[in-house]
Amino acid sequence: MVIVMQKGAAPEARERVLNEVVKLGFTPHVSEGESRTLIGAIGPAPNEELREHLRALPGVETVVRITKPYKLANRSDLLLGRQLLRPGISPRRTLHRTRRRQPPHLRPS
Repeated sequence: MVIVMQKGAAPEARERVLNEVVKLGFTPHVSEGESRTLIGAIGPAPNEELREHLRALPGVETVVRITKPYKLANRSDLLLGRQLLRPGISPRRTLHRTRRRQPPHLRPS
């Protein structure tokens, strides 16, 4: 799960959330941005009661349950030549643009 801290949350609030995550048996991974801090909690699937408990801690904006791993590319994407085909996208619409040929009057002789 991912715990999103409020903008400008106090460092004490962040430490309290980290201690609570460890106490509940999760491994925390902290990611600090310019205005927000995200805390990834690796461990068993959290139930709604646990997420509500974490959401009630000071400085927590929201708690998001991650249902499957996020990847840059997954098995539903197929690589075909230079075209990356995805379900629901026409094969004619490619993600990589090919070089266009210049019209005859603009080609160097």
